[in-house]
Amino acid sequence: TFAEAMACGTPVVGVATTSIPEVVGEGGLLVEAPEAEAIAEALARLLREPDLRAAKSHAALEEARRFSWQHTAERTLEVYRDVAAA
Repeated sequence: TFAEAMACGTPVVGVATTSIPEVVGEGGLLVEAPEAEAIAEALARLLREPDLRAAKSHAALEEARRFSWQHTAERTLEVYRDVAAA
């Protein structure tokens, strides 16, 4: 998945639809349409541009921290408490 790859410091390429932009954040490149050519060009760009790749790799690690099980458990508990208090 995107989050798992990003947790390893791997910049990802995704399509700018559904929740993908929210997950990827600054940790990768987004393409407008799910077309092989656009995805291939984004991957090639990451390979050709080491500074971009390094920046996206660092950002991927930061973005991935938002998706820990600890964070998920804390947010779930918060929702339960809000519902119980209503």
